[in-house]
Amino acid sequence: MRKTLRRIGYLYFSQYYEPLLKKGFFYGLETHLKRAGMDVSLGAYIGELIVAVLLASIIPFPLVLILSFLLFNHILLSFLLSVVISLFSGVSMLLYYYYWPQMKAKDRKVEIEKELAGVASYMSAMASSGVPPGRIFISLAKEKNLSPAISKEAQRITRDLQVFGMDILRALTQAARRSPSVRLAAFFEGINATIMSGGDLKFYLASEAKALMKEQEERTKEFIDRLGVVAEMFMVLGVVAPLFFVVILAIIAVIIPAEPGSSQEFIIKTIFPTIVYILMPTLLLATLMFVDIMEQ
Repeated sequence: MRKTLRRIGYLYFSQYYEPLLKKGFFYGLETHLKRAGMDVSLGAYIGELIVAVLLASIIPFPLVLILSFLLFNHILLSFLLSVVISLFSGVSMLLYYYYWPQMKAKDRKVEIEKELAGVASYMSAMASSGVPPGRIFISLAKEKNLSPAISKEAQRITRDLQVFGMDILRALTQAARRSPSVRLAAFFEGINATIMSGGDLKFYLASEAKALMKEQEERTKEFIDRLGVVAEMFMVLGVVAPLFFVVILAIIAVIIPAEPGSSQEFIIKTIFPTIVYILMPTLLLATLMFVDIMEQ
């Protein structure tokens, strides 16, 4: 489906946006596409974006127009509502396509940095056995136990070496530029510098493996400390706060006379459900989202 959108978009709209791409427009988006590991050119992605935005804007219009007219029986209101929803749908699709590569690149960065210490140890062991740098990355590309993000980076380096005929120095330079992780880019640049200066690659990889393991250990300790604070927040929001509100509101409901339209009826029918079904789940969901952000 997405390939069809790309073909249609590039075929019919590329003549309008290709001159902009040649002038350097959307360079940031192109960088994010590379860091996200998305095997699609910037021109094809922009074409897909245009078609997706047009479809998201056009398709809801007649549907909303018909449904709103059946509900409200007012043509002007139905038309305005259709326009607003169509614009909202189109803008939402535009934002999705623009920011999706950034989010995917961020996820790949987290995944890479979690596995980088183990990869450095693996490479150090192979270098100690006398395996040349190019063969190390070819071996990494074939390794099944690596995370997909690391494996894909190794496969790209292998492609540059075997298909495009690059030497290991240029291949690592290209890999560092498109890497979503600053730490991985520095790791590749360090390998490059070691090879160019004639240094001991085995010593460099062993040192990097130890440094990365220490960094990972420190990050894990910091995360556990922060997680302890979040766990206390979760206990307060998920256990203490609901009990507190329920007890307080129950006491208020008992004190205030039960009469139609009274405060007691308002508390029981409005405040209780709002706290139980909206406020507390929202707070707990926010806590979980905070934990997810902490892992980034």
